[in-house]
Amino acid sequence: MKVLIKSAHKSIPKELYFTLPSFSIITGLNGSGKTHLLEAMANPQLSELTIEGQTAQNISLIPYNSLTPQITEASDNSSIIDTIQMYWSDISHHLSMWAVSNPSTALPENIIEDYLAPAFGTESPGVVAVKRFIKHTGKKATDMGLEDFHNFIDITYSKENLFASQCAMAFKDYQRRRFKNEVSEYLSAKYPARNISYLSQEDFSEVFGPPPWELMNQVLETSGLPYRFNDPGEDDPELPYTLRLINQINGRLTSASELSSGEKVILALVLAIYNTGESGTKNKVILLDEPDAPLHPNFSKMLIDTIKEIIVGKSGVTVVMTTHSPTTVALAPENSIFDLDRSSKHLTMVSGHRAVQVLTKGIPHLRVSYENRRQIFVEGRYDVEYYSYLFQIINRDNRFNYTPIFVEPHSGDTNCSDVIAIVKKLRESGNDLAWGIIDYDNNNKSSDSILVLGENKRYAIDNYILDPIFICLALIRTRKKTYYDFGLSTGKTSYTEASNLRNDECQIMINSFLIQCGFDLINLETVHWENGFKLEYPGKFIQYQGHDYEKLITTTFAALMGLRKNNRESGLKLAILDIIDDFRGFIPVEISQTLRLIQNT
Repeated sequence: MKVLIKSAHKSIPKELYFTLPSFSIITGLNGSGKTHLLEAMANPQLSELTIEGQTAQNISLIPYNSLTPQITEASDNSSIIDTIQMYWSDISHHLSMWAVSNPSTALPENIIEDYLAPAFGTESPGVVAVKRFIKHTGKKATDMGLEDFHNFIDITYSKENLFASQCAMAFKDYQRRRFKNEVSEYLSAKYPARNISYLSQEDFSEVFGPPPWELMNQVLETSGLPYRFNDPGEDDPELPYTLRLINQINGRLTSASELSSGEKVILALVLAIYNTGESGTKNKVILLDEPDAPLHPNFSKMLIDTIKEIIVGKSGVTVVMTTHSPTTVALAPENSIFDLDRSSKHLTMVSGHRAVQVLTKGIPHLRVSYENRRQIFVEGRYDVEYYSYLFQIINRDNRFNYTPIFVEPHSGDTNCSDVIAIVKKLRESGNDLAWGIIDYDNNNKSSDSILVLGENKRYAIDNYILDPIFICLALIRTRKKTYYDFGLSTGKTSYTEASNLRNDECQIMINSFLIQCGFDLINLETVHWENGFKLEYPGKFIQYQGHDYEKLITTTFAALMGLRKNNRESGLKLAILDIIDDFRGFIPVEISQTLRLIQNT
């Protein structure tokens, strides 16, 4: 992002020009002007922010101590229905007016872009509902009725703020939809002649997803906050619903407004994660003034990870934050920290180590340790992607006490000898935080600082990522294959039902897959999974060269080529890592064991 300060603002001079990455952290001594700079950047009259050649239009400044969750805590059926009716009245009126004005003209395919969006906005709930109706039914906009509109509108969408949510309305609306569907199912069985339509439980989950309170509570659990949202569940759907947080320690019901300032920051991040998954980008640029100020240092990593991976990485938002915290800059990604000079107001990219020195200057006994970081060399640039993703997945359950920085040797080749050589040099120079992870390749052995992934267990990381169970599930998820195609006749049909697979069912699927690939089920070796399952794999599979194995399975199951995320060597494996993320209990234990060796040494 390019920034030009057009007019002076407080301590910030005009004609200041600088470039920032998509996530940047501005630090500096007190009085350097960090808050003044954010204020100038947030005001289009004072500055111009340009991203990829386009002027940023949607810029949000969240001042000091203002990163708080904005939650609507009460809702009832009448308010939901009234809101839906209001949107429907506007949409149906405009569609009717178009038909009256164009009686002999067929409805154009671009009626949304040319007619509805200019009137209501591209992301307004009513327009989004029409888009969803057309997409899921294949019908025209004028075919939509009030009942259809009810089914496809999301009245809880808030395009202005990632940190806001109409949680109570979202929970109540889901409860209302589910109850209405259950009534229709009951009436359909009682009066079959009426042809009353309803969704099966599986289809309902497919269309509307899981209960939103379950999703929110999963994120709350991950965050470490000892609260869960109360579940409207089986309560009378006609009664009003008041949202509360249940303290998991003492059972007390708490309003979000009663949380501590640090807890409010974490809850705001929880909302950002949920909103990103639900509705996508809502701000082009977010400016955060010391959002970590009320946080315990333990939560600084969650703040950084949420901003970097969810708000920036997934939602595509550009984020600039300021900080005075040595802990925050110590955890910051490389090339993201900028020091604001108090005199010149120039921004200079600095290392985390340098930023910590600036923030702790004059306090000789305060030091921020980097000993929780590990520099881990792997065999190539694709392995950096694989290990980074795997660590992120496994860390949710293992909670490692270090932060890995996976890097390639930069030799241009993919081989273990370069990893061994560079780690040896770093260790000899006194860097005892440098490690290497290499493939087994049927002959490598671990040493003090070089770890072999799957030593005597599996040929390479490719064989782990492309494990038969994950390939089966990838093909089932994309409906290229079914459970039946892999030997199961237990009635399972949907991808999500894989979470209920038993040990013996997994073995049946693995055996079927391996037989289809030409493996004989002989010389079996036991493989242990993270969830405690024990599976038998033939020795030939264990020893199969990684790249040759990928060629074998893509030849046997040509549909796998269509799953690739890109046309590079990493394309298929990155797609399968998404499957692994969904079912991390199926990961063989050797990966976490290897990562734990780095933690324990």
